[in-house]
Amino acid sequence: MTVDELLERLQDVRKTGRERWIAKCPSHDDKRPSLSVTEKDGKILLHCFAGCGAHEIVTAVGLELSDLFPEKLEFSRGRTPRFPAHEVLMGLSDEI
Repeated sequence: MTVDELLERLQDVRKTGRERWIAKCPSHDDKRPSLSVTEKDGKILLHCFAGCGAHEIVTAVGLELSDLFPEKLEFSRGRTPRFPAHEVLMGLSDEI
């Protein structure tokens, strides 16, 4: 899934920077946008400032957590992939 496909499922989407958007969170009655959406290295990262977890958010729009990540990660030979802990925790905040 692309970030554009996800953004089509959200309401009141507004671009806030390079590869960053804010929208109303679909998992709670949001009066004003509180959901941050960021795309980085093919991954879609979500953060609700009201405290909703990533699992709740994707479920509310009919998706699964796996939809936020590329199907196949490709790395250069001999190079170890690195996943910054804060990105993994942000994407799985509700699961930990």
